[in-house]
This record gives sequence, C-alpha cells and structure tokens, in this order.
Amino acid sequence: MYLAELIKNSGAAYGEIASSPGAIASMCNGPAQMNTQMYSSLFLSKETHTNQSRKVGVINIGSNEIHQTTHLFNDCGPSICRDSSQDWFQILKSAHADQNCNSMIIADKYIFKDVNANLYKILDILLPQKLGTTFYLSIFSLDGCTDSKVEEFRLQLDKKIHEVRPELSYSLEVFGCSTDDFHDRGIITNYLWIEIGAGFNLIKKGRARITTNIHVTYPMIISQERVKSSCDGYWNIIEDAKRCLRTRHKSSNNRLLR
Repeated sequence: MYLAELIKNSGAAYGEIASSPGAIASMCNGPAQMNTQMYSSLFLSKETHTNQSRKVGVINIGSNEIHQTTHLFNDCGPSICRDSSQDWFQILKSAHADQNCNSMIIADKYIFKDVNANLYKILDILLPQKLGTTFYLSIFSLDGCTDSKVEEFRLQLDKKIHEVRPELSYSLEVFGCSTDDFHDRGIITNYLWIEIGAGFNLIKKGRARITTNIHVTYPMIISQERVKSSCDGYWNIIEDAKRCLRTRHKSSNNRLLR
C-alpha cells in the first residue's frame, strides 16, 4: 500500500521513483557521495539507517518502519482557536513536523514579530541538532525594510541560532519582500510544507491571537486526492522566492532555490 501510494504520486510534479541500491550506499557514506537530487529524496531501504540519514537531513524508512509513517500520507496540522493556550513547539511536535531536513524557506512578512514566542520556537523544533553538511535557511520577510535593517534582523537571528544549535553548520539568508511577492505564508523544507492563513506570528503571551488552521503535509508523498493543491502550494513558494530574488537582482545559496 505504501509503495502503491508513492508510485501513484510519481511524475513530473512529485519526482521519480527509482530503484537504486547505490543511492542508499551514497546516503550512508555521507555528503562526499551525495548529489543535489539526493538531498530531497525519500530513501526506502530494507534496513533502517537512522544515524546516517540524520547526518545529511534526509528521510529514510526501513521495511520495519513502514506502518509507523502514516503521518507522511496525512495532513496532521491542527485547528487553532482564538485565545487558546498554545505553544509552537507542541503544535509542530504533535503534527509530526520534526522530521529530518537539510534546507528550509520561510515566507511571512511578519515572521520577525514576537520572535521569542513564534520564530524561535518554530526553529527550535524544525532545525536539526547537527548535520554532516550545511543546512540552508532562507527567510523572506520585512516588508518595506532597508537592506541595513534586514541585515540587522539577520544578525539577531544568527546569534540566536548559534545559541540553540551550537553544533549545526548553517547558511542563513534574510531577504526583504513586499506584499506582492508572496500570496501565502508558508514554511517549506526539502520534504515539508507548513501553511497558516493567519501567519506564523500566531502566539502572543502564550495564547493564539486569532482562530486559524495549520496544514502540515509532505507534498511529494501525500496523495493529491487526499489534500488537494499541496504540491502546487509547495512549488509556488519556491517559484515566488525565485521571482522575488530576480526582481531585486539578488541570489540565494539555498539548495531549494538552485
């Protein structure tokens, strides 16, 4: 059933299904033998290679774990009620968003508001503790800010990440954007898409400031019949980010934007 879902979802929008014992060996041997495509691949193997997959930020599922991965085929995001007691760490943990990853893009013009309750908590659950390669984080935010102000926010965040992830090698980019650049607010990794209509500055003084729904899906894995447009939503963020950079004559090192 698991393979049947993946095969059904395969194609140009999702990526290809390939049987390649050499790919498992490359993943296990680390970054020196990984190509760019492998960093966004789902590795299905007979044995489970937990430590090796964590080192490169990829998802590996062994044959004995197949029945423990139903969250990959469902939207596990919760509905949030206004003024309810909430915490991003618990929200994302319960939604199974704390999966291996090696790259991330955040698009939300208000993500730097109330950072202690929002952005910092979000990153503390999503960022890996360490990798054998570089983790890429690109944030599109700060509508109307000057380049010097954007850099100020980047330096503040850089200091915080160093505090909470002292062993993680990472590349941090922060770009200013306008309201026209991104229609939706989202976080994507090399596997995951998190969408929230109300924005990621949801928590204020330990409570949700507004009623909203949070969607947490794995677009290249989940059936589009079950969650429509999740794949389109994921790729829209990437294309909007690329367009935002082009119009400002900027570039990104993020492997998701290459």
